[in-house]
Amino acid sequence: MHDFSTEVMLPLCKTLLSRSRQEIAVIDTYFKMTLLLRASLALNTLDYFQTVASLTRSLFELWLDLKILAQDTTGDDVRRYNEFPELERYRAAERLVEFAATNPVTMDISAQQAFCNDPQRKQQIASIKTQRKAQRKRRNLPEHWTDKDVRARACSVGQEAMYVEAYPLLSWYVHAGAAGTAGMDRASLEPVFGFCHHLIQRIFLDATAACAKVTKISKLDHFDNWMTGIELTTGKLIQQEQIKLLREKQQQAAMP
Repeated sequence: MHDFSTEVMLPLCKTLLSRSRQEIAVIDTYFKMTLLLRASLALNTLDYFQTVASLTRSLFELWLDLKILAQDTTGDDVRRYNEFPELERYRAAERLVEFAATNPVTMDISAQQAFCNDPQRKQQIASIKTQRKAQRKRRNLPEHWTDKDVRARACSVGQEAMYVEAYPLLSWYVHAGAAGTAGMDRASLEPVFGFCHHLIQRIFLDATAACAKVTKISKLDHFDNWMTGIELTTGKLIQQEQIKLLREKQQQAAMP
């Protein structure tokens, strides 16, 4: 999957002419997912089970983002996606400036103050706040570009079951606490590692298909064969290992 994404998908995405805002958003999200996939390969030992669980959760959330963007037919979700970086940066700067007004801070916040005080930016943020306030009950800025929590985002793309099955377990290895490790030895943590890699495969294959559909890469003659080959690779490897184990047992049985 990693080789296909870096050697086929991303180069093809770069060749697209006059990319739409939706295509740009989807490709950007897919690229982030590819980098996380690369990290999962680099950390492919059990010692990194916590890190792999954490990046699997990030992949899950990016996958939901990509699917929401991919199914956007009105342009509203893509607009929200593009608005959010400015909103989030403004929120972080505003919080720091407000805290510094009543509390001593050692860092230089002149850049944050200038960022918040820029008249054009303040007007832009106020306009977005007004627009979004009409669509939501809360007054504060949204904490995600969709203004939905993870479960709601999963529901919106028909993946609530996967959220319920996987997300709590993945979260155990991100947050403080012993829910994911209490009473477990090294052997019992190995299935967690395997589960994460299995989930990564499911998520990334679907993300690749969704990205290819939006960018029209899926219309290429060989695309379906490429995807089928990738889907069957894991099964072929498992089959080879099983045959190898059977032959070893046969050889052991044949020994005097």
